[in-house]
Amino acid sequence: MSPPPKVLVLAGPTAVGKSALALRLCEQLPGELISVDSVQVYRGLQIGSAKPSEEERRRVRHHLLDIRDPDEEYTAGSFYRDALHSVQDVLSRGKTPVLVGGTMMYTRWLAHGRPAAPKSDPEVAERARQRLEPFETAGDWEAGLATLAELDAARAGQLYPNDWYRLHRALVVAMQGGETQPEEASAEEQELDAFRASLDVRAFFLCAPRMPLCERIDARCEQMLEGGLLEEVTEQLLQLRLLPSSPAGRSIGYRQALEYLTRPGYAAGDAAALLQFVEGFTSASRRYAAQQVKWFRKEPSFAWLQADWSRPAEADAAAAA
Repeated sequence: MSPPPKVLVLAGPTAVGKSALALRLCEQLPGELISVDSVQVYRGLQIGSAKPSEEERRRVRHHLLDIRDPDEEYTAGSFYRDALHSVQDVLSRGKTPVLVGGTMMYTRWLAHGRPAAPKSDPEVAERARQRLEPFETAGDWEAGLATLAELDAARAGQLYPNDWYRLHRALVVAMQGGETQPEEASAEEQELDAFRASLDVRAFFLCAPRMPLCERIDARCEQMLEGGLLEEVTEQLLQLRLLPSSPAGRSIGYRQALEYLTRPGYAAGDAAALLQFVEGFTSASRRYAAQQVKWFRKEPSFAWLQADWSRPAEADAAAAA
């Protein structure tokens, strides 16, 4: 009996250098890279999502980039299906799939498989949508989260800011009295689950000391601004493809840029508003990195790789590991 096909999952906080490491792995194995990023799936969002350059795409074949428009919802279930189809595609060419990214729920599904989803009552789902709609429209995450906290404080404490999709889903479950009877999987889902169970998934989390990582995050934010982040957001905004209410518009970097560009009393050359935007962007990015580290500490299936990317020798050691 042949051994199960190996699949590598490389996660880590933002700006830690996981994409560069994944490229090296793909060239050495050889392999192909599958993006595990909830923003890189969107077309037209190149700079703020730190999407691979054309040169990097020529070096290694990439998957799950530019497959949705910015106003389309893309769920963990959508990713799970698309990622496993990509894994099948890569394996069919005799290559090793290397899945890289920091979207936490996506990596959990890869590591543990598709969780059982509770059935949703359409009437309850509509009532939950109506309760949350005014808060989402106003961008008032705290008020929306308080709606769930009244019914399920524990679940409310597990959600990440501005994840309105999962907030709605959690509110539906809470309004149904915590009903957890699993929804019957479709034939395609059962087939994908069986394929996922047949894989030898090797999961790693790349981390770095806090201060060097924060410096890298600040530098990346600065590079995005210099590279034209605000121009990119302006173009998408004018085309009505990227709005504050859209899924991509709620992501870090794009959310702050939209708030800056659409602020009341907009005036060109407003240095104070620009500084507030930059500080909000960098601080949100650092907080997200801290959340990622905290999240993966609870994931025993991920082996941790310590790497100080300010020291090339440490980077080489992580690659060797």
